[in-house]
Amino acid sequence: MSKVNEIRETLLKGNVVINVKGNTCYDRDEEGNWGFNRLREIAINDDATIVYDLEDKHHTNQMNINEFTSTSIKCFTYNFLGVRVAATIKYKDITILRELPKLDSI
Repeated sequence: MSKVNEIRETLLKGNVVINVKGNTCYDRDEEGNWGFNRLREIAINDDATIVYDLEDKHHTNQMNINEFTSTSIKCFTYNFLGVRVAATIKYKDITILRELPKLDSI
């Protein structure tokens, strides 16, 4: 099985934290200097329908997953004017960081 297929299968299961190549956060490093130096952790929920920023406390940075194609994930959201915004994340640019624990249903 190729690396792309392995990544795709893992993402389809959900509850996973990923990083997309080149996607960093503006934050302080160990010496206190500011810069784009921390990897942005992006999570995919348990039923693989939403991509969201793990550090976002207000849950405003998220996108709906439209489909998993053979080479990428197609996502969309609506901006504050109600205009649909689309994004494509290629599997070759994804690094899987870890799995999230499953939450018990309430």
